Amino acid sequence: MEAIGRILLGGFQRIAALALALAFTLGLFLVLPLIQSLAKSPTDMVQLSEWDPNNAPPPPPPPPEPEPEPEPEEEPPPPPEFDEAPPPMLDLAAMSSALDIGAGLGGYGSIAMGARLDALSGGDADDPFGLGALDQEPRATHQPGPSLTAKLRKRGPGQVRLIFIVDERGRVESPTVVSSSDPIFDRPAIDAVKKWKFEPGMRGGAPAQGRQSVTISFPGEK
Repeated sequence: MEAIGRILLGGFQRIAALALALAFTLGLFLVLPLIQSLAKSPTDMVQLSEWDPNNAPPPPPPPPEPEPEPEPEEEPPPPPEFDEAPPPMLDLAAMSSALDIGAGLGGYGSIAMGARLDALSGGDADDPFGLGALDQEPRATHQPGPSLTAKLRKRGPGQVRLIFIVDERGRVESPTVVSSSDPIFDRPAIDAVKKWKFEPGMRGGAPAQGRQSVTISFPGEK
């Protein structure tokens, strides 16, 4: 009986060893592909194609240039403002002896020109322009009268006495009101005198500045 038992035990052990070997072999075959797939690194598939420059797509158009901003229009400068200041008045005490009234001339107003102003050739107080005496006084060549409007006629009669300088070219400079019966006549009188023309005075054989006085009379409404 013991011999049979040993035979059976030995056979069972062989069968068990064979089954274990088969199981190990089968497991190895099952695990090996998995190990290979894990060990194998994946490769990216890149498809290459031949590049033809003639078939290349055109480049995108450039962005449009921004339109220039319109320049702001320059506003015209405002017209200059002129203050209508009344003409300056001279000291009548210093000027009264210098106003030599001559003959009347034509025009809308009656004009009297002083031929000489000898009394102004003294010191500084008697010579407000500081010009000195002339060898030959200026001679008038063009003397338009002042414009006489209806408003001036209603305020007339009136007189304006002025003194001014005749420069080396025979033009009137610095006409100044000495006395006036009504300030409304001052501006028309000054504007008229500014238009006068003269042959300049002479000093030492050369043209020189000279002084002249004038009284302009404005008639009243008839």
